Amino acid sequence: MKSAIRILKAEEVEVSGVYSLGTGRSSSLAPQDATGNQDSPQARIVEQHPQYAVLEITCACGQTLQVKCDYSQTMATS
Repeated sequence: MKSAIRILKAEEVEVSGVYSLGTGRSSSLAPQDATGNQDSPQARIVEQHPQYAVLEITCACGQTLQVKCDYSQTMATS
């Protein structure tokens, strides 16, 4: 079954604090150069569910950030 893909508009996005998933990984996911820096920022989907998705964003400096996108509110109003 295919699911519809829709880009959220700014007024549909709500920032509500920080949530740490604690994956325990400290290694970088993207290729690194000789100095240990990544060539470019990277993003990937870590978890995908009908109600939410978790994205992992890795900066060119190596810092990793996880973002939980909660679709439950937009699904209830659509």
